[in-house]
Amino acid sequence: MNNFLKTRTQRLSKSHGLKQNRTELSESSRSRTIRRAASNIGGYDVFISYRHTGNLLYALELERRLKAKGLLVFRDESDEDVGTSLDTFIKRACSARTFVILVTDNVYESSSVFEEFSAYLIVRLGRWNLRPFSRVIPVNVDRAIERAPEEPKIWQHLSDFVFVADTKLAVKQGIPSDLVVQKIVRSSSFLRSWLRFFAAILISGIVLAATILGTSGYLYNTLKRLSSAQNELSVTQEQTAELEQERQALTTRNAAINWLSEDPVLSYRLAEKAYKQNPNESYRKVVRQALSAIDLAYQVRLEGLVIEDVKSPLILLKESDENQNRFFIYDMRDGAITEGGFSGSQAWIIPTPDGWRTVSKNWAGDGLDAAPTFQLHNDKGQKIGNKIVSKPLSTLQFLTVSDVLVRSEDGGFIKWDLLNDTRENIEPERTKFGPGYFRSIYGALDVRSDGKSAVYESDGLALMDTTGQILDDTYTQVSFDPASFYSSALWSHDDLFLALNYFDRKRLGIWNPARKTFHWLDPNGWVVDQHAWSNRNHTLAFSGRTENNVDVTLEILDAKFPKSSRRIILSDDVPARSIAFMPDDNGILLGDRNGVMRHIDVNTGALLGKGAHPNVGQLYSSSYGVYSTSDQDFRVWDGRANPSKHWTFVSKAERTFGATGAVSANWNWIAVPFREQDKNGIEVREIINGKVIQLEAPPDSPMNIVFSPNSKWLVLQSTDNIWIYDTNLWNAHKFALIEKDRQYFNIIVSNTKVRAHVLGSNYMNNSDDEFEYVISLASEVPKFLERLSPFVEKDYENLEDSLTEKAVEGWNVGNLFRYRSAGLRRVPNAKWASYIKCRDQALGARDCDIQFIPLDIEKLIELYDDLIWKPDDETINSWIDASNSK
Repeated sequence: MNNFLKTRTQRLSKSHGLKQNRTELSESSRSRTIRRAASNIGGYDVFISYRHTGNLLYALELERRLKAKGLLVFRDESDEDVGTSLDTFIKRACSARTFVILVTDNVYESSSVFEEFSAYLIVRLGRWNLRPFSRVIPVNVDRAIERAPEEPKIWQHLSDFVFVADTKLAVKQGIPSDLVVQKIVRSSSFLRSWLRFFAAILISGIVLAATILGTSGYLYNTLKRLSSAQNELSVTQEQTAELEQERQALTTRNAAINWLSEDPVLSYRLAEKAYKQNPNESYRKVVRQALSAIDLAYQVRLEGLVIEDVKSPLILLKESDENQNRFFIYDMRDGAITEGGFSGSQAWIIPTPDGWRTVSKNWAGDGLDAAPTFQLHNDKGQKIGNKIVSKPLSTLQFLTVSDVLVRSEDGGFIKWDLLNDTRENIEPERTKFGPGYFRSIYGALDVRSDGKSAVYESDGLALMDTTGQILDDTYTQVSFDPASFYSSALWSHDDLFLALNYFDRKRLGIWNPARKTFHWLDPNGWVVDQHAWSNRNHTLAFSGRTENNVDVTLEILDAKFPKSSRRIILSDDVPARSIAFMPDDNGILLGDRNGVMRHIDVNTGALLGKGAHPNVGQLYSSSYGVYSTSDQDFRVWDGRANPSKHWTFVSKAERTFGATGAVSANWNWIAVPFREQDKNGIEVREIINGKVIQLEAPPDSPMNIVFSPNSKWLVLQSTDNIWIYDTNLWNAHKFALIEKDRQYFNIIVSNTKVRAHVLGSNYMNNSDDEFEYVISLASEVPKFLERLSPFVEKDYENLEDSLTEKAVEGWNVGNLFRYRSAGLRRVPNAKWASYIKCRDQALGARDCDIQFIPLDIEKLIELYDDLIWKPDDETINSWIDASNSK
């Protein structure tokens, strides 16, 4: 940075014919020391704040000329584009008697200039004792002050000060006008003189006050002045508090923007906090940006906790410490978190009918003589029975859901029933296939729900029952070496197939014990990364690649027909770290090595949503939800789609949507007419969960659809019919044209009636042939009341107010270039807008996508409040600090 400024200074010197030598341009070490000491004691005469881009030459020359006049000058060398900390610059700005701000059109984009200016207003001008010795001088470049943005409001304070004008040409050439220099010099000299004068006055005042202190008149006047000063100070403090609140809101908003691409959920919570601090349109925009960017939402985020063990419906979480690990139990059913009450280097959890038990592993002794010890605990963390001291480097091997095998100190084996705390010394068994060496040492590969286990037995795989006996009729010989161990083995949820991930070669195979077959899934040397079973049957998803890491695939198959059913649903170039089926088995959640979480449709391979979990380790899925862990935190993901996903209707070949839609004012339903196989209908979706209700509709072209303001009725108007549906039972009440009228043209719906604009049979010949149908909604069944003439046009004006882009600014509306026509419309009787995007002509369009956007930001925040992670203020503030340090 110093070399850069030196080069720029040399160029500036040459352009102005400056011929000072190196000695004249530089200050001596002694001079710099004196100046530094002076600034520390009395502050700077001038602080120059400016946006670096395009303005550096001007600032450099202005600094040089002011120093030549004998002023102590500090020029802001911070640059927000490279993330330099502003603390030092803000402190020096607030120590200066004259704050010079170079106001150009691009200065409003500078967060560093904003921070310095707002701090000067608060710290310097906001204090009564410093205000007389402080002055702001804006250098107004081509009247840029007049173009100050309305938000943040601090920029509007620029017009409160007497400015000095300069031109864009002067800035470009780096030549401040003489008027600018003179103005700053006079102001700084005046303040410096005024400071000396004030010191002299203060000394004289003390002497004078001592003389007349005893007089009541002086005391009265002094108290009066103090009261006035106190009132003024109170007003100043209120203004300072407002400026500080605005600064905090802006900082939080900037943090929300910084986290938007990495973590939309966190970004939304920051944006929500900023909006509540300053509820204006620019902050609404960030809230909309964050919400429309959320595809996958997590409801729980626990910092510092990672998954240690999972036994549905319980998850054992671990918090690592320098000295020991603490454990917590998370209940999937209700989200309750209970402290385990014990510590250890490792632990396991065993669900019981009325709670749980845990086993902790610790170490006894030191160094190479240290031996692992295992202790059983109840759900209150209390010890059950005595600990077991084992042989070095041994661990627990689960033979069944609650029975484990552990090596004892003498080299034998202990079969431990964790539910009853019974212990049995056993010897490694032998069968007709030979020694059960690997079964005895390494235990079961995985335990089925019926208690039977898959074990390696004499160069083969077999089932073992709960008594430890091998089921001979399941023995299947295999060709791989068990001494290389397995990275994982997992039964399908129907207990029919075992997926075996062979660690040595990273191969994935499927064992069928009923048919005694084993099938590899990698005939071409393909390497497996992750696999997962579906939650209900034996569908297997797995991700793999070749050794060059660039041709990653996500594949799926039915384990009953592993060859014929195998298919690729995703091709990518980032290896997977974890896979899990969504709770409904219709989607797969994949976490890759970049920390990206993707929700993929099982049937089509379509991307349904994206999220983020940096350094994601493992995913777990159950009927209760999806759970992920990294080396830093634990998260609970909502298996449902983000609500805004339900607010977009996309036409497909089998079903196309019309160019109209309705939203109920109670935020229960969205309704859009559709056409499918030459039949018309209405698709009604629940706003929060997307549940679909399909209604029959009239056969002619739909024109308008509107909910009544009380959400009791849904009214569809086509060219020849009005159908009114009650939203309780969704029964349809039908009203066709009468008196040979030509068509319905428009409708207005209130809580008590429907008013329909109708074109008469002679409309094409007589423009006055128009009528109004009135239908009552006052009773349980809609009733036709009358046909009125003449039609009154003014009652139908402004039925759908046009919306500007600003009304929904920030909400992601997709790629509009894909469509032939697109536009915003206000939804009648609801605080919603609809973005209608049609592939054919707008008039009479039948092939449209419709996206609904809520306009009530308070209601929108209320809707999402319980759906996604809601941290406390301390956590949010820590993420704001993390954003500022990025």
